[in-house]
Amino acid sequence: MLSGSDHLVNARVRVIAIELLLQHPPKDLLALVKTLKSNEDRVSTPGTRYFDNSNVHIVKQRICQAFLLMTQLDSFSTDRNTIEYLLEIALVNIEAPSQQLSVRYMYEWILVILAKLKKNVILPRIRECLEKAKTTRLGIVPAYLCILTHQADLDNDSDIEEILEFIAPWCLGQQFMTRLCANSCFKKLFSSLSCPKIQNKYLILSKCINETVDQGDKSKNEEKNSE
Repeated sequence: MLSGSDHLVNARVRVIAIELLLQHPPKDLLALVKTLKSNEDRVSTPGTRYFDNSNVHIVKQRICQAFLLMTQLDSFSTDRNTIEYLLEIALVNIEAPSQQLSVRYMYEWILVILAKLKKNVILPRIRECLEKAKTTRLGIVPAYLCILTHQADLDNDSDIEEILEFIAPWCLGQQFMTRLCANSCFKKLFSSLSCPKIQNKYLILSKCINETVDQGDKSKNEEKNSE
């Protein structure tokens, strides 16, 4: 039982859950992930819309928060089976229709962490999903562009160049929000380059993107790019 004011109960429960997970990590992470996924499946129906702050939303949010915390456990980074299982859960949730942004953003965050842990396993799946989204779900493309950008090693020009090859075409994408996201990702990556050869390769595109900031209301354009 928890004592105290009712409005503090939810927050206190979350604090206790975090303490239990981090101070007493489970030996079988995969079993825990499967249990949490099973609990989520019992309260939600795939393809059915749910609303902000509904019970389904809260459950889905708490579960992905638990997944996010698990990625910080020492034993997680060496557990390939759990990483691959969580990868598939994250991809399904990112592409789920009518997904609440608070949930989708946390799964994007999880995928960034997974990519940093097991790049050779995670990146091929992200690229595969991006290629598929190009013809099936353009609206989900910004999520994959952000994941690719945030997982890049900004101190490694080769790593940056590899991701720029995926980002650059989307800077000319058909949808406004996709172009805006791609332009922001491109600027972040390009500004971290130190190799003149790679800089020259993408210099024209960089100049074009910078020129668009000066079109119309510059302050509003810069604000959009920084969001």
